[in-house]
Amino acid sequence: MRELQKLTAVELLCVRRGKDGAMLLRNGEVFSGKGEAVKVADTIGAGDFFTAALTMGLLEGRTTKACLKRALALSTFVAGKSGAQPEYTAAEVLG
Repeated sequence: MRELQKLTAVELLCVRRGKDGAMLLRNGEVFSGKGEAVKVADTIGAGDFFTAALTMGLLEGRTTKACLKRALALSTFVAGKSGAQPEYTAAEVLG
């Protein structure tokens, strides 16, 4: 990840690891998080929700760790539901 970040000069690099969560490299610091166990119903949309939650959190000025945690929670929730855009409330996802 560090080598790719050097080559591309991007500020943030994210690698999704499916059920094993995700890793972020931001300004030289590595952040990682594990997804919660879920009975997968449909993975369509889970990656999009992950990216949207991560991006929203960063734009809102949340910490990188908080952004990753929220993105993983939301993508895990979506993977456990049928359809690419299941309805949800923040309480359902974040507890």
